[in-house]
Amino acid sequence: MEFGKREEADGVTYQQMEHLLSISDFVSAPNDTTSKDAMHPLYGTKGTLTTKSWAGRTYLTLGTVGTLVGAANGGMRTLTIPADSNGQSGCLNWYLYGHLIMWANVMGQTGEMSISVLTADNKLIAGLNWNKTDMSGNTAHYDFVVYNPSGTDNDAMKGRVLKSFAYQTDHRHELNPWYGDWGHVDLKKEGSKITYFYWGQYHTFNIPEIANLQAAKVQVSCKAWRASNKTLYIHGFDTLDFYKCNVNKWRDVPNRYWQGSKLEIDGNTGQFLVAGMPKPQDEILGTKWFKAEPGETEVKLYFSSFCSPKPTVVARIREAWL
Repeated sequence: MEFGKREEADGVTYQQMEHLLSISDFVSAPNDTTSKDAMHPLYGTKGTLTTKSWAGRTYLTLGTVGTLVGAANGGMRTLTIPADSNGQSGCLNWYLYGHLIMWANVMGQTGEMSISVLTADNKLIAGLNWNKTDMSGNTAHYDFVVYNPSGTDNDAMKGRVLKSFAYQTDHRHELNPWYGDWGHVDLKKEGSKITYFYWGQYHTFNIPEIANLQAAKVQVSCKAWRASNKTLYIHGFDTLDFYKCNVNKWRDVPNRYWQGSKLEIDGNTGQFLVAGMPKPQDEILGTKWFKAEPGETEVKLYFSSFCSPKPTVVARIREAWL
């Protein structure tokens, strides 16, 4: 006789995304003036980032240009991704969401900004790049960037550009996806699959070289072009969220019978009762009700392995009267 699924799961293991970094972490982080920009190793990072409010939002943006080094110079911040709730560092699969602005209030303004996700040894896994070098008009470019095994520190773009889009750093939505409330962007890595978002569409690529690369750092930069004295009016991020995917979690499953509950097996009526109420659905298929034959009868009781403390059992047996 068995009632209530003796080895019913005490808990369940599941996976979920876990939020590890937000824009506030980047705002409070120090400027990284000593590391190389993993995406643009020839650009200067001797300057600073700062915050600027615009149209009800506060953006992390270019502060000072700093010592001129390469074609673009400015500020950069590099954050180590914290360990997950299990204490495990590194993210094989991850998701990054951001909201940004890139706007010129007059023609000819220039600038550059990027997000790079790196390994512990500073390999670029994947990233996003915005740049405007047009010193007379309003045309800028947005690039999907991924790991380039043949890239070197002598390359202006160390990563491989998978796709590039032209847009206008205008205030009109039909021309500029990076202005006002519509400046959304995201990037997701699942093994060798990398997915980028641009202007309402997702673009997915299979890059075998990144399958086993684990994210350990995130770099953010905003820069000015050395050849221009007209920097973009504003370019920066007001939202940056980094998530680790597939974090193993465990959740307790409430016991079928609560502490202090009274379970009864009534042999006279052939009923199983919980708190005095019949629960025929808890009787396991194959249960055979037995009688106490004349003489000694040994009854063995088995409980769930996670049952603690063991329940109190009382048996009442009486002679059947005809």
